[in-house]
Amino acid sequence: MKKGLLNYVTIIIILMIIILNSTTSIYAYNILGNNDKTLDILIINSYDSKNEWENHIITGFEEKLKEIKPKDLSLNIDLEYLDIRKRNDKAYLDSFNDLLNKKYQYKDIDIVFAIDDGAFEFVKSKVLNSQSVLYHKQILFTGVNNPVELTGEYKKYITGILQANTDQLFNLILYLQPNIDTINIIIDEFIYSNVIKKRVESSKSLFFRPVKINFIQSNYIEDIQNKLKKINDKNQAIVLTGTFMYKSNKSHVKLKDIVNDIKTITDNPIYTNNYAYVFNGVIGGFVDIGEHQGSYVAKEICNILEGNKIEEGILPKSSGMYIFDYKQIYDYNIDILKMPKDSKLLNKPKYALLLPKPLKITVCIVFSLLILIVVYVVYKFIIEIKKSNKNKKLYERAKEREQLKTDFIVNMSHELRTPLNVILSTSKVAELKINTNNYDNKYLLGKLEQINKNSNRLLKLVNNLIDITKFEQGVYEINLENINIVEVVEDIVLASVDYATYKNIDLVFDTEEEEIITAIDKDKIERVILNLLSNAIKFTHKGGSIYVYIKRENDKVFISVEDNGMGIPKDKINEIFNRFYQVSDTLKKHEEGSGIGLCIVEEIVDLHGGKINVYSEVNKGSKFEIILPIYMVEENFKNLQIKDIQQIVKLEMSDVDTKEN
Repeated sequence: MKKGLLNYVTIIIILMIIILNSTTSIYAYNILGNNDKTLDILIINSYDSKNEWENHIITGFEEKLKEIKPKDLSLNIDLEYLDIRKRNDKAYLDSFNDLLNKKYQYKDIDIVFAIDDGAFEFVKSKVLNSQSVLYHKQILFTGVNNPVELTGEYKKYITGILQANTDQLFNLILYLQPNIDTINIIIDEFIYSNVIKKRVESSKSLFFRPVKINFIQSNYIEDIQNKLKKINDKNQAIVLTGTFMYKSNKSHVKLKDIVNDIKTITDNPIYTNNYAYVFNGVIGGFVDIGEHQGSYVAKEICNILEGNKIEEGILPKSSGMYIFDYKQIYDYNIDILKMPKDSKLLNKPKYALLLPKPLKITVCIVFSLLILIVVYVVYKFIIEIKKSNKNKKLYERAKEREQLKTDFIVNMSHELRTPLNVILSTSKVAELKINTNNYDNKYLLGKLEQINKNSNRLLKLVNNLIDITKFEQGVYEINLENINIVEVVEDIVLASVDYATYKNIDLVFDTEEEEIITAIDKDKIERVILNLLSNAIKFTHKGGSIYVYIKRENDKVFISVEDNGMGIPKDKINEIFNRFYQVSDTLKKHEEGSGIGLCIVEEIVDLHGGKINVYSEVNKGSKFEIILPIYMVEENFKNLQIKDIQQIVKLEMSDVDTKEN
């Protein structure tokens, strides 16, 4: 009998458990129809679409819900703005309720999400009203500051999150800035701000030291500014919350503009408990994160869908966060070491130091000194390297110059000895012929011609040495006269034709203009042209050609001497005007020379205010281009000496081989 009774009781208990589980399951899914695969959510925002913090809540809510919802469940989210800042009277709320009834009368609303106090109070008043579309709907809320007590049926339908306590923000201010004795709280005149006033007054006992609280309250920024102008105490701080409008057009003031307006009036530090303000120039504070609260509500919706609704109705308060603006911390000289360890820093540069301002300044000074030392060491190192390289180059150039001088002396001794030997031997032969009466006039004239030519070679060499000495001492002079340079160049070319003909070379002169009057030293320019012609004849092969061309461009005259001879290597072109320099030993084998002719050419051209360019390619020829300025001199030098141009040409061409081919 007892055993049967025991079995009967056991069966009853099992049945009760099954019934209870099924009841919970039915409650879990009663917000959706049996075949309904779409979750319809209505979000009611207490304010308008411009409130940043509420927008962060909605963003966090939607993103998290899409992430964790069942895969086969679709979402349909509608958003309505109560906008209680404009009106919050009974008639306005009734009209808003009528709007919802008409708009959603044919639509199943599964969940209502109320954001902030205004929206929460509204939906709470309608959840048990059978005439409202919100009747018996599952309500979730966040951002509510007023105390919430849910009793009776309200517990069944309402679940939500309360805002964090305000005492953490005030204790943070009092700890970071021990000099603060007054905190001015700037708020608007809406529900949220009035709740803040009550909460601050009720939580004063939780502040770790006494402080005076002063409320600056208005919906208009102009009123806030006027009240702030009366504050002139540096030992006061500001807590900025709420949003404000312009009186003139009732438009909302941007958060950044609110902060900037306050900063133009007072230097007092500005803190906030509003997440949106921390991005707009305040020091920071202890704030609720909108995205976190939205995400928290999304998780609770999934709990409800799974049958895990919290029975108490009120969820644990969302954890706030300490957030600071890196720049503002240093602008207001906040001690970094006092900041909470779990603080989040905004706008911190990647490699910026997070140190107290005095220590940061010290570190920056030390670091700057180290950088200066390193820069100085590197600078000295580079200077020493440059100096070493410069000395090395100078040494190499000096060594090269010494070698050139040595080569020049060796070459010069050869240049002097050769014509002297010729002169002496020719004189001896002529003397022997005369003494023996064994000669004729033609033979004797030939020998005299050889003596004359080699005498000219010696005279040219001596003249060049004298001129080089004058250039080095800076005493070389030119005598300018206004003369037709075309005629001067043409006469020199014509006088040199015979020397080119001896080597079967065509020498051609051409000009674009018959007369170009300019100031030149006639003798020196003749010498320049003869030197270039002499080189061109010496280094042009038999059957080659030399082309002399003169033209005028604007206020300059161009004289070019171009041949198709041996040419000059490109790496040697910049060296040919150096004193004593000769292009190569190969050229020495073909033609002799002292290596100072082109140096004199460049110096003479330079004294005339001109320049000389060289274009050359090995085995294709060379082109020397002289560019002289065209101008006149007032004191015209009159050259009274009458010189034989043929004699001048003989002198400059004395080192050109004139043996008949």
